Amino acid sequence: MTEMILTREEARRINGDNIRTVFGCALEDSILKRCDMYKEYDCVDLNGIYSPIPKYAVDIAAGYFIGSPCKYYVQTNTVVKKTSDVAGRPKMQFEDLPDKNPRDDAYLNRYRAIMRRNHEDKENMRLATSALICGTAYERIYASKRDGLIAPKFKPVDPRKAMLFHDQTIDRNPTAFIIREEYFSLVDNRKYETYELITDDRWTKYIFDGNVREEPATASEMALLKTCGIPIVEYPMPNREGYFEQVLPLVHARNAILNNVSNTFKYNDEAILLMIGYMQPETDEDEEELHERLSKFKTLYLGEDNKVEWLIKNVDIQSIQGYFDILTGDIYASLGQTNPTEIAEVYQNIQAVRYQNYGMDNTIIAYERNFEKGLLEGRAQKITALMNEGTANHYNWEVLDVAFARNIPSSMTDEAQFMTQVKGSGLLSDKDILDMVSFVEDSEAAHQRKLEQDKQEANEIAEAMNVRVRGRTGEEPEENNNEGVSEN
Repeated sequence: MTEMILTREEARRINGDNIRTVFGCALEDSILKRCDMYKEYDCVDLNGIYSPIPKYAVDIAAGYFIGSPCKYYVQTNTVVKKTSDVAGRPKMQFEDLPDKNPRDDAYLNRYRAIMRRNHEDKENMRLATSALICGTAYERIYASKRDGLIAPKFKPVDPRKAMLFHDQTIDRNPTAFIIREEYFSLVDNRKYETYELITDDRWTKYIFDGNVREEPATASEMALLKTCGIPIVEYPMPNREGYFEQVLPLVHARNAILNNVSNTFKYNDEAILLMIGYMQPETDEDEEELHERLSKFKTLYLGEDNKVEWLIKNVDIQSIQGYFDILTGDIYASLGQTNPTEIAEVYQNIQAVRYQNYGMDNTIIAYERNFEKGLLEGRAQKITALMNEGTANHYNWEVLDVAFARNIPSSMTDEAQFMTQVKGSGLLSDKDILDMVSFVEDSEAAHQRKLEQDKQEANEIAEAMNVRVRGRTGEEPEENNNEGVSEN
């Protein structure tokens, strides 16, 4: 999909007289294509029978890509230990280095809290789905007051109603963002068309209702613009292409088969009755009698050389089914996904899922890199600027990093058996085993809980025997003065 270019000087010249023209160029070049991709995904305004494959493929890819929450950590004091669970699912374990920076820890904790308040997991899923559908996704950064402090927020923007323009530099810096909306006012029963323009030094809304009105930015909007620049984050896919865009010809060919078969059955339901060898009725009375027999009695008395049959289409179902299956297999193979008809067989062996998703995994890696750039250089940079506004924090977003984990199914039964076998071998520690189990999100916390449980059970046994066990302080156990206790 074409990237829209607009220099800073051209962005400054946008006004109520030409903003429709500027947006119209984007509409013809990119936005209409995004709308078509959404129609394919939503199966809206399509003639005949449609295929649910685009929606299925996108939902599977989005869940696989961002279904598991991403995790943030600070590069300066944390290392990431990448492990795999029994099913091959990557797991991220975070280990602190000795040289902790308290300020970075405070920054990380506050940033994670902001992500939780904004329901980041849900918003990331919406962004990933949008990007996979039409090749890009937009996110709007804004802020409100919370307990006297700035509370950063973010929400996705519908890419069918907006366009981000870039300059011609190597970095492709954003120069302008335009959002178009239409609404009907119940106050004056009129239809309005609005264009919201955001540049690096201007924030203006143009309202068209026959004439054009201009609404300047509020003080809070200008403050936001000054703090974090254009408050828009883009999440483009490679080449700004949708996930299923390359396989649309195959999808349309598959749809054509479905529609042809459907039309054939419909035609045969309305088939014409052929009467071969019969003389045409000579009189109106004879014709009336014939029609009466056909419609009322549904019976014909045939002579020796006469024949009656239905005029229908002969369909080679096996050939059609074979071609249909080939197209379906090619679509899923191109997307790197498992054909749904094969899922039950493949997922009987969870370990095979890792290899079955190898093609999709390679595709998602490229998407992940672009998405990571948006999360850090876009969202984190702007939200951190808001976190520093009016404070002495001076947080640095560049110390932040993010880790992704694939969301694939797992079998708790298989993993439980694996834990038993490995634990019995004595080759790995309890914490190492927990690191490899998918249903344990925080292995360190689970390990500590197990240690506390073992300690509590030991204390209970010791108390029952009236013997004080050695504490963590290194104290020696007291002598046993209970005369009533006999030695075994």
